[in-house]
Amino acid sequence: MAVKVGFKATDYQPINEVSIDYADDNWLEILEKNKELKDDILRVFLKNASSKNSNVYINRGKERNGENISLIKNFGKNLKDDYFTEKSAVDDIEDDGVDETENFTKEKQQEQEAERNAEKYMSTERINGVVGALSGVVKSDYLKVKLPENVDMPEEFSVNLQIKSRMDAENHSYFVAKLLTYGLVKTHSEYVYDSEDNIFDFLLIDIYVEKILEAIPKGYYRTYQRFTNNDDRLKGSIDIARHIRLNAGHDNGKIAYSFRENSVINSFNMLILATYDYLRIRYLDLVEQKIDSNLRIRFFLNDLRYEMQGYKAALQKVLTENIRPIAHPYYTEYEEVRKVCLKILREEGVSIFDTDSDKVQGFLFYLPDLWEIFLKRVMSEDQEEKGYFVFDQKSRKYIETNNSKNDVRVFACSSRPDFIFNSVNNPKKGTFLIMDAKFKEEWEKAIDSTAGKGRALSTYCGEDINKCIRDMVVFGTNGAGVIFPRKVQKQKSIEVKHERAISTFNNKQKFYILPFDIPYSEEVKSYSEWNTLFEQSVRNFKVELVTDVIEKAKKAMME
Repeated sequence: MAVKVGFKATDYQPINEVSIDYADDNWLEILEKNKELKDDILRVFLKNASSKNSNVYINRGKERNGENISLIKNFGKNLKDDYFTEKSAVDDIEDDGVDETENFTKEKQQEQEAERNAEKYMSTERINGVVGALSGVVKSDYLKVKLPENVDMPEEFSVNLQIKSRMDAENHSYFVAKLLTYGLVKTHSEYVYDSEDNIFDFLLIDIYVEKILEAIPKGYYRTYQRFTNNDDRLKGSIDIARHIRLNAGHDNGKIAYSFRENSVINSFNMLILATYDYLRIRYLDLVEQKIDSNLRIRFFLNDLRYEMQGYKAALQKVLTENIRPIAHPYYTEYEEVRKVCLKILREEGVSIFDTDSDKVQGFLFYLPDLWEIFLKRVMSEDQEEKGYFVFDQKSRKYIETNNSKNDVRVFACSSRPDFIFNSVNNPKKGTFLIMDAKFKEEWEKAIDSTAGKGRALSTYCGEDINKCIRDMVVFGTNGAGVIFPRKVQKQKSIEVKHERAISTFNNKQKFYILPFDIPYSEEVKSYSEWNTLFEQSVRNFKVELVTDVIEKAKKAMME
């Protein structure tokens, strides 16, 4: 017996805060009363999804595509012994003449408070920075939490998990849609973004691409089909009755015959083409960018269409003929293609993945990579006009080793900031600033001082700050900093002091904190209204980036 359970979550959400969307029979009430069991099911499910045996595809950036990531993470685990105090590298506190002993006591109290906060923070396991859908089975044998004696534990739980971005409202995915399409797709339709489960519109296309790429090495899917012809190229057996009906009394040299052949002309290949045509009509820009630009898929589909020219069938007939699974062992990959095509054509959206498999299946986007790619596109617009070039993922070695010899210097460690800013006048040697893209919500929390919600940068962001300052030293710049998204309500943006001193002993080099305001989609009526606010945020960000960060960093470099 299997119990079906659905979960709804957001990126970086603690496991114990994930909500149950649905459950069989009275299990919704049982799991809500036994939260430890709910958390245990989710924890085991996510660990299974992170294993090599899972069928989960995680779409990452170019530099990291193919790398596995854990779907459960503790981001505060190293902060206890490695953090900055309030009077530290980033807080620019001037000496006000207070006695050093009093300062020391205050610092010690702040350190102890930061430790206590970090301890609480470290105890919470969180979902990593992903959005998408996962489905699979959790065997009860792997659960540590037991039910009360009056409740029978099922053999397994059939789990479906939907993960959305915390920047989006529950019924809209405007922010993720923008990350996926910014600078690539110009759409004139709001339909793509306004459907309730619109994030899966993008997933559908990516899944279709991924599954076909996996199947292409097997060649075209072929089945034995019976064909009837009436021409002068006889093969197979003569159909006497049909021959008399069609050719009797005609001196045309034709013979009516039928034959059986292992052919690509079959209902399954019609299903593949019908799915492509459906996607192209509904999401033209996305299909051109994600499918047509891929030469392997384009040649595959074009050749398939050429082979099947003249053979068409009604869509309903195609769907009906593809209900049965593909059982041939050679064509295992095409079975996955069949399931995805049926989901797309039936418009089942969120039910992309079945939950009857022992393996966890799913398709996820890794938001930190999408955020980094988005920022690169934004900052590259008009960059030369603004007097800078921005490069991403440029690595540089540091700390010379004892192996250096014959005038060849060998370095042991490697540093790779997300963005490196060079001067237009000297692009090779004029590196003046490095910045990192951050997506975890702790940066947003750390700068939110309203209603007493402010948190010390040292408690949650110390590790990020350490990395940035290390990169700044390695690349020899006078500035470093972070860029992160911040969800804001209309006209309620919080002012942030962008420029921070490194320490009381180093006032020349600066640390920059630059939030990127994201309008909250729950407050708007349509994607069009949200997009207008978002484009204004892009313009504001560009101004702040140049005036509050780039110009100051360039000036400091020249001093």
